[in-house]
Formats: sequence, structure tokens, C-alpha cells
Amino acid sequence: FNGIQADHNKYATYLKKQHNLREHFEHIDDSLFALSLRQPKLSEQVNNEITEVYYNIDKALSLLAENQVYQGVSNQQFAVTAANNLADFLSDVLDNMQESM
Repeated sequence: FNGIQADHNKYATYLKKQHNLREHFEHIDDSLFALSLRQPKLSEQVNNEITEVYYNIDKALSLLAENQVYQGVSNQQFAVTAANNLADFLSDVLDNMQESM
């Protein structure tokens, strides 16, 4: 969305793809939630980042649906940042677990 205008002929298609990405994240969320239940030490950090991802994806979709492209792109970037933070945290946890074996 960063280089597209709201009147672009594929705007609606891109918006649907963004909604599909949110649906795919729900599968990731389910797995991470199950993991956080088994590992209470992970629970708070994982749930905070998941909440950030959902908040920013939903906000981005709402803003993009209202043709507020720049604000929507900003929230997309926040969602990606939260997802990256989550991936980094889980990578560190995995590394620590492997070192302790």
C-alpha cells in the first residue's frame, strides 16, 4: 500500500489481501496461545505482541477501508514491527532452550 493511491483500480484487491493476512495470523495466534499456556514464562510477552499485531492490523484495515492510506500504512508498519518483535523473542527463547540441553 505504500506506493498506491486510494483511487487505484486494484485498491480493493490489495485490501482483501490484507484481510487474508489477518486471517492467516489467526492460525499463528492459536499456536502461540497454546504454547504460552504450556510455558507460563512466555505468556505475557507473547500475548502483548499478539495484541499489538491485532490492534494494528485492525486499525490499518479500518483506515485503509476509509481511504486513509498513509495512516493505514503506518499501522501496517506497527503490525510488522510487533510481529518481528514476537519472532525475535521466540528465536531467543529457542536459542536459550537449545543451549540448556
